[in-house]
Amino acid sequence: MAILHFRFRTSEFGSKVTSIYSSLTQIHNRSGQAIVEFAVCLIVVVVVITGLIQIGLLGYHHTQTMIEAREEAGEAAMLEIGLSEESPEYLVNWEEGGDERKYSPDDEPVQGNVGYLQSRILAHAQPSDLSSYLPNNEISLLADSPLPHYEMGLVSGTDDRTLDLLPGFSHLISGSDSIEVKSKVWMTRTKGIY
Repeated sequence: MAILHFRFRTSEFGSKVTSIYSSLTQIHNRSGQAIVEFAVCLIVVVVVITGLIQIGLLGYHHTQTMIEAREEAGEAAMLEIGLSEESPEYLVNWEEGGDERKYSPDDEPVQGNVGYLQSRILAHAQPSDLSSYLPNNEISLLADSPLPHYEMGLVSGTDDRTLDLLPGFSHLISGSDSIEVKSKVWMTRTKGIY
């Protein structure tokens, strides 16, 4: 009969168990870190995509207001008499407002000098000589008018819409839940040309 003797070296066995446990712990920690990184990246991607959708909606609504304003001005341009509720202003420039950006809503118009229009632009057409060749022509009428920009036959069209902002963007963009999109178009009267 044979007797078997088993002898374990506890120090070797314990170090192998500890090594396996630490490897499993590192794998678990790495997968937890990957989940956190994925969640952060997913949030950033969702915010960027939502921002692109919001910008696309804003562009769409701006385009639609421009189409409606042009349609209104086009219909007014084909009428016999201009039914524009407001008269055009002679502007030479816009002065930047508080946000220091050009062509933004807080900009103020700079009124032009009508004398400049008559002396620098219309004078090149020599309206006095032109009226001797062609009486009652439009250029001579503009030069003789005290307010030539009223004589140009301008008609306007306007449209505005309210765009509801996507949740989360309302406080980032304007502090309100919606943005008003406005468009205004000026066209010349075309009745009788076509």
